[in-house]
Amino acid sequence: MRLEDVWDMLPVNLEYPLTDRNRYTALYTDDRGIHSDPHPLLHVPVCDIPDWVIDNGGRETADAFFAKYPGLAQHHEYVRRTPQPDGPPDFTRYDHGGGELRVSWLMPQGHALVDERREHLRGLTRSHGRSRWFLPAIPPTGREPHLLMAWWSIIYTLSMLARYEPAGWAGLISVDNNHLAVPIESLLKRAIDFLPALIASTLEEVSG
Repeated sequence: MRLEDVWDMLPVNLEYPLTDRNRYTALYTDDRGIHSDPHPLLHVPVCDIPDWVIDNGGRETADAFFAKYPGLAQHHEYVRRTPQPDGPPDFTRYDHGGGELRVSWLMPQGHALVDERREHLRGLTRSHGRSRWFLPAIPPTGREPHLLMAWWSIIYTLSMLARYEPAGWAGLISVDNNHLAVPIESLLKRAIDFLPALIASTLEEVSG
């Protein structure tokens, strides 16, 4: 698997791409808008959808993009621009780039309480800090990684490069000469803020 694939899974790298290819990044969601009355659908926004998906605007592109994310692949429906069942998705664009789409899932037990729908969302997403994120699957497993594993993979790769290829590493982190220096510097700074809490929450998760 390429480093850039794992790189794009970290929420802290949303604004720092390694290449100019079409990205499959972590997608933020928010459960605070879930309606309090019992309902058979979980309905939440899926945020930070990249421009290349929104610019295309078509149902086929959106469905193919969602299929890369195990949690999103299970969706029942999303808001459309027209009432037809095959109508295009009704994206909301952000001023700074990207956008969001409101997506729904059928609850397995039918009408469900708000806490049950929140718990269902937890099963579809991964936590990072206090937020929930949809992650793309890692081929060939078809499963999304734990975010601690994604962090470890990137930090380990960079540490091996710094240790065994010091000249290449020095060139890589030269802000004046390499466009990757700023993304790497940002990642390493944010690692100090995010990793202690992520490690602690992961330990609680596996010991609970």
